[in-house]
Amino acid sequence: MMFKINDSETVGCLKRKIEEETRVQPKRQKLLGLKAKGGKLATDDMMLTDLALKPGQKIMLIGYVPIPHHLLWWVTTKELYMGHFFGMDMCNKL
Repeated sequence: MMFKINDSETVGCLKRKIEEETRVQPKRQKLLGLKAKGGKLATDDMMLTDLALKPGQKIMLIGYVPIPHHLLWWVTTKELYMGHFFGMDMCNKL
């Protein structure tokens, strides 16, 4: 995925653009490859011009979209039901 960014934007703005595409909230994002000039780690309030970026540089996103609790319950219940339906003992697998 590629983004066009302006020099006047912050790391926080970049994270919000990433959220629009991936649904990963900025607080759940870790961007690898973003370092400030001088080797310091980038913070959300830093301007992109303060980073040691090169044209076309790749940045890796590590993050996740949390699953709502009611969906976790449904998946667990469905797995238990399917195990019972097919005669499998799911309790031994837990």
